[in-house]
Amino acid sequence: MALAALQHVATVRPVASVVRIDPRTDSCIVARRSLIELYKTSQPFGEINWLSSCWDITDALRDKIKGYTARKRALVHFTRHREVGQRIGLPFPEEDDLASVIKAFACRQHVLNGVTAARHMVYIRAWRYIVGAMRGTDIAQVTPATFNSAALAATREKSSSAYTVHGALEAIADMLDELRLTKVPLRWRWVKKKRGKGYGGSKQIRLGQAPDTDRRASDDVVYAVAQLYRIVPKTKWADRICVLLATILVCTGLRLGQVLCLRAEMPAFDEATGEHFIRLVAFKRTDATRKTLLSETVGLLNDVFRELLEITEPVREVARWLDKNPGRVNLPKPDNSDGTVTAARLRTWFGLSTGAFKRRLQTWGFAGAAIPLHELNERLLRDRFDKPVVPGTRGEQLLLKDCLSISFVSAMKQTTAALKHAVRPIGEQHVSDRLRGRQLGDGRSRATIFDRYSLTDSQGNPLSTYTHGFRHKLNDALDKGGAPDVIQAQWFGRANPRDNKAYQYRTHAEMRERARDMLIKGQLNGRFATLLSQVTPECRKEAAESMVQVAHPISGGYCLQNFAQVDCEHCGQCLDECMSFHWVPGETDRQDEVIAIRDTISRKLNVMLDKMSPTERQNDESFSRLRHQQNFVNQILKSMEESKVGEPNKT
Repeated sequence: MALAALQHVATVRPVASVVRIDPRTDSCIVARRSLIELYKTSQPFGEINWLSSCWDITDALRDKIKGYTARKRALVHFTRHREVGQRIGLPFPEEDDLASVIKAFACRQHVLNGVTAARHMVYIRAWRYIVGAMRGTDIAQVTPATFNSAALAATREKSSSAYTVHGALEAIADMLDELRLTKVPLRWRWVKKKRGKGYGGSKQIRLGQAPDTDRRASDDVVYAVAQLYRIVPKTKWADRICVLLATILVCTGLRLGQVLCLRAEMPAFDEATGEHFIRLVAFKRTDATRKTLLSETVGLLNDVFRELLEITEPVREVARWLDKNPGRVNLPKPDNSDGTVTAARLRTWFGLSTGAFKRRLQTWGFAGAAIPLHELNERLLRDRFDKPVVPGTRGEQLLLKDCLSISFVSAMKQTTAALKHAVRPIGEQHVSDRLRGRQLGDGRSRATIFDRYSLTDSQGNPLSTYTHGFRHKLNDALDKGGAPDVIQAQWFGRANPRDNKAYQYRTHAEMRERARDMLIKGQLNGRFATLLSQVTPECRKEAAESMVQVAHPISGGYCLQNFAQVDCEHCGQCLDECMSFHWVPGETDRQDEVIAIRDTISRKLNVMLDKMSPTERQNDESFSRLRHQQNFVNQILKSMEESKVGEPNKT
């Protein structure tokens, strides 16, 4: 009965249709088998071998996740924790349909909300702890105690990883309850779940407070990148590529993923706006198609892009050849009519040392003085990269031959030589390993590019940074320079200006000093500005210091109310004629924020006008407050316009 109830929703996307198991099903076994049969039949990931313990979901994610890149194959491993000496863990047990339930859960997550392979593996890690805590029992016998044991075992991971696993455990418990796969309702939550100290996200940050963790690249790191730009030679191909990409990160604040997906072209100039920009491909949730360049960085970035195009042109030439010759890799022409090439000539063509070439031949399965090119071609086909770097429609996708950041096979590795028979995109790991370093196990680590070129900070300490640290650094510079939240969000490609909070590091003292300075210069309008205008110029600095004890940045200006001394009677109603609110008429960029607020108020008023009679509107306190807010916002906009014009129109 349950299976029949589910068949009609096998291909339907809405949540209510996909996840519902027949509530009349009393048997956990029947519900479980119905769930498995549903996703075995619908195949939301496409044609995949259900019995396999490793699923390649690259093609499924291409159409599900916006801006998804095919830089790496997206693999999900349905395996248990590795034992000592194992490269990969054993598959989940098939007894009592446990492995199939886990695979059905992955299918269900993909249908409800497409996530990356990395996120799928977070759920797999949670399942591994559950399977370990189950100790061979049927999943129908799972109790909250089982989840407690799993959550306790997960605490062995570092705090940020344990936090994500605990969240995944809660999601799995909710799924088991919703689909009635256990005999006992779980209703489980891990009460000890706690965000790690270094866990990102704006939820940690209070209003007006700098983030606890400073993720900005230090000044020493930025100076070191500038030094590397001058001293790293082109003969060190991989290091030079890394330095050029890091320079783009410093100057643009782009994410590393966006930089690696840039097209092989120079920055362009828009004559209509007078802006220099680089074209972008779709990335994450933003629809930005171009990145405007800061005027002071245009010359440097032109040099960087010109050099990148120059040193990657031989790679791109091979990529174009591979695009025209599917099913083949780039190899030298045969020496003889039998289609063979001598090992000595092949070694010279690859540019490998004798020892390295000998090891390569052993890996490829060849020996002797003559190498058959046809067989070698078949062995090396696995190194071809045939997918688009960024999938999409014809005008949106990015092909390998059109990508700026590409390299020969193994060219970006520090311990191996480049193999020019195939071309691959440069991965994020290649760049981050050089900037951050990498732990290799047994206490060993890979040196950063700063260490290898003997660059340290001012105290002589080693340098390292996350690639995202440059984005934090540039955002902080713009924020402290006075760029409004709307401009920050637009320039950095964020959909919501509130997301800027995770990138802002202004302290209370810095915000207070900025508000005082703007008040003295006449760049703030409000009660304190009126009082300060009556003070003699030589005394205004002392007066501003006594007036402004605290400053809270909000849309359109600052709130100068000191909440520690006096509670604000207009808390949350800054635009309702609050005397503590001071707006910024001189910063016309903030006008967009105030216009957005005015439009929101107008929409609310229109809804109330449609639903309320004149008498009701006259006696309604909410309607009157919105009217006051609308009048006050219009007053602010009027002062902004007057400040922008500066004098009467001469038209």
